[in-house]
Amino acid sequence: MSTRPRVVGNGSVYQVKEGVFQYRFNLGKDPKTGKYAYSSKRTLHCEGVSRRTQQAMLRKALEEYKEELNSGIVRDSGNLTVVKYAEDFHSLRIKSFKSPLAYAREGNYISHIQEMFGHIRLADLHPDDIRRIYADARKRGMSEAELHGTHVKLRQILQDAVDNELILRNPCTPIKLPKPTYRERAPLTADEASRFLSCLMDEPLSAKATGTMLLLQCGLRRGEMLGLTWGDIDLGRRTLSVSNQFTNDKTLRAPKSKMSRRTIAINDSLAR
Repeated sequence: MSTRPRVVGNGSVYQVKEGVFQYRFNLGKDPKTGKYAYSSKRTLHCEGVSRRTQQAMLRKALEEYKEELNSGIVRDSGNLTVVKYAEDFHSLRIKSFKSPLAYAREGNYISHIQEMFGHIRLADLHPDDIRRIYADARKRGMSEAELHGTHVKLRQILQDAVDNELILRNPCTPIKLPKPTYRERAPLTADEASRFLSCLMDEPLSAKATGTMLLLQCGLRRGEMLGLTWGDIDLGRRTLSVSNQFTNDKTLRAPKSKMSRRTIAINDSLAR
């Protein structure tokens, strides 16, 4: 077990809602940063009992947590590195992703974390270290968008370490990176879309021309257009139903949200 700062005071209690409380302890000043450190919050549920019983339950919970902190029973991260924890975090989440591409994107951020944080121990990582590493990454040419995405993923991983009581606080919390600004897309104007549609109507009938007409006239996304089957089209009612999408990993799956599932009217020219 590593040496941990002893608890200062009797703990702080916050009422989340009726019968639900969160509590934590002040662990004194961090010797490196000079800032106060706090234990991770714990939650006590005591709904449906009297206030006197709630107070007794809180006293007992605080006493047990204080004893746990002072005795060092809280899980110790030991020599566990940031990189190793990030790799384990990623590998354990493979079944939680519906899209292989989303899992691969997280893998890209894990690769950045591997490169940037090397073998820094989880318990040794401080906000100043992260700021310095980010500054070095910018000098090496990392874009603000990629850096922001990596920071969001690192913050998520370190919060998981806090929840697992391997570290007392998330060193990413005081670091604020502005969201990157992306170049605004320039859609076709109504006149441009009309001229484009006229040109398509003069083209020989083909799958590409029909697909482009669906995008223009129905406002479909590319994956929604590619996910259409003959069963989604009702020529008699002049409608088509969006119930699937064809993703970049060449998989047919349901749209992400219920709002994306919809029925759209089509005109006679498109129905022909």
